[in-house]
Amino acid sequence: MNEIHYGRIYNKSLFIFSIFTLLLIFFVMQPALAISPGNGGVNTNTKSVVTTLPILSKPATVNNLSAANAVSSTNTCPCIVFRLDGVQGSYLSDIQMKIMDVFQKKNASLSIGITGYNLTQDSKLVSYLQNNLKPGHTAIEMANHGWRHEDFATMGLSQQITLMNKTNQELNKMFGKKPNAFLVPYGMYDNDTLKAIKQLKMNVISSSMWSEDKFVLVKGKITANKDSLGLYHIPSMTEFESDTGNETYWTNIPKDRVIDSINSHITKYGYDVFLIHPQNFATLVNGQYINTVDTTHLDELASIIDYVKSKHIHISTISEIAGLDRVSVSPVVKPVATTPKPVNATVSKPSSDVDVSNSVDSTEPPKVVKYVEPNGSLTMNVQYPSADPANARMLSMKIYRDFDTKPYMELPTVSDNPYTVTLPMYHQYKIQTFVNSMLSSVNLVTLDSGNQNTDVNIPWGGTILVSAYFDDGQTPISGASVSIRSQDNKTRATGVTGSDGSATRFSLPSTNDDSNYYIVDVKINNHLTFSSDHVTLQPESINKIKLVAPWHSMIENLITVKVYNQTKVLPSNGQTYAVQMYDDQGNKLSESPVNIHGEGYFWSMQVGDYVFKVVKASNGTVLGNMFVTVDGTKNNFDMTIQNHASTAKPVLN
Repeated sequence: MNEIHYGRIYNKSLFIFSIFTLLLIFFVMQPALAISPGNGGVNTNTKSVVTTLPILSKPATVNNLSAANAVSSTNTCPCIVFRLDGVQGSYLSDIQMKIMDVFQKKNASLSIGITGYNLTQDSKLVSYLQNNLKPGHTAIEMANHGWRHEDFATMGLSQQITLMNKTNQELNKMFGKKPNAFLVPYGMYDNDTLKAIKQLKMNVISSSMWSEDKFVLVKGKITANKDSLGLYHIPSMTEFESDTGNETYWTNIPKDRVIDSINSHITKYGYDVFLIHPQNFATLVNGQYINTVDTTHLDELASIIDYVKSKHIHISTISEIAGLDRVSVSPVVKPVATTPKPVNATVSKPSSDVDVSNSVDSTEPPKVVKYVEPNGSLTMNVQYPSADPANARMLSMKIYRDFDTKPYMELPTVSDNPYTVTLPMYHQYKIQTFVNSMLSSVNLVTLDSGNQNTDVNIPWGGTILVSAYFDDGQTPISGASVSIRSQDNKTRATGVTGSDGSATRFSLPSTNDDSNYYIVDVKINNHLTFSSDHVTLQPESINKIKLVAPWHSMIENLITVKVYNQTKVLPSNGQTYAVQMYDDQGNKLSESPVNIHGEGYFWSMQVGDYVFKVVKASNGTVLGNMFVTVDGTKNNFDMTIQNHASTAKPVLN
């Protein structure tokens, strides 16, 4: 009886143990099953890797959006990301801040794509961002949007890394942190873009939906599509306005269609990325967007934010969607090649028909065969947007091979346009073309044929207008020399100011790289020079430069010239001597007698270069000259004449 009882207990325990084991196996196997190819996971024919969002631990079922009424938190969805592209300095900055104000007032998160170029020049925008990035404010996530909003899909890897890194460094310098996400300008990217993002230790790419073929859904759950490099792809889906002009002109989309798009994407994917630009909320005047808010559009944006809140849709950021807030990001470490340790081995004697040049017991040195790369010719046709050729005398080039940081070939001058160079074939070359030392074009060319042509397109130049004034900013400086030099200290243009202080128009190559700039120098006579800060010039633009001198137009203080005959003051007896004043052109301006103290006096003088001459008053004989520059910093000048025998009687004190 006891054996039967113990047998039943044993059988029951075995049954419970079996059930427990099956459950344990099921839970262990579940993650692997969840990412099988049939469920949207790793497919042997594709590189895409799909993982469930780490941060979204409790994704909501969103088949019926109206039913998603549960109280949301930072770990639940449905979600929406508002993505503001094109945040930049000195362009529609008031609009940008008004947009961000809306999100601050609504307590709604926002992801902003910032271009680094010119940002530091807009102190108002920088101060606004620094203040609103502090704790206690609604979350604003900074993201990299390129340096000058470039088309990254047209560039090589090294150039993409350089531009992204410049913006990262700029943001880190101003805000104390680097971005996690790269928001793709124009929505287009290539494999090099992904490599650049990874190398710079960012983890999210947000392109446009129509160009992102790696964005998929797994069993209706919220997913962040993590590719083979470990990057999350979070594309934009809904736009506030439709781009009809390569991000230069937008047309309105009715609000009900915008709402339908948001609902559709949240129903399908669990979240939506809503794309806006500053131009969408700027007033359009004569085909140009100006820095005045279109309040109608701004109110419409506010109402969309209110709508998603009313539906309990969590307003998130790009990085939250990708789960970066809960993921430890490890740096990418490239494997280091090491020298293998020698291995002791017994080598049998090879037969006579075996090549022993690389055998370990060979007594003969290995034969070194030098591979000679075949050369090909590359002809570069440098042209403007009108297809007109550029003047060869203005051109210079630097050619880099593959990913070298030093030029493979430098061409300080180009003899002709088109210009042909001979290069080893089967390499990629980066060609930097300079117009009057200004970097105007960067081309990537793979030389894979014996004779190859490429068009080098350079932008139009711009115009610099210079005007010069004295320190009151109103009195023009006429007759001043104006010169414009490039960053390599070479003079590129010269002119003279007219009666209104303005010089002629200067047509110059545009500055398309942050290392390129101009400096404007204004010179009064030969010794008084003042200069501008670095001047940039956009293609087909007019840059008006107003320079204000640090000097008054007139020196009202008394100017004294004291004359010495060797070491003694030159005496005056009945106005025997005089001091004459001439301008730098030799024109006599004024004359003063020398008093008993050997002094001549002048007043109400303009700043500039002058010549003082000491003469005999009786016959005008010149006894000595002195060249001076009068700028108001010195009012007393001493002048010495040598070995003059005076006929004047001594003065008794």
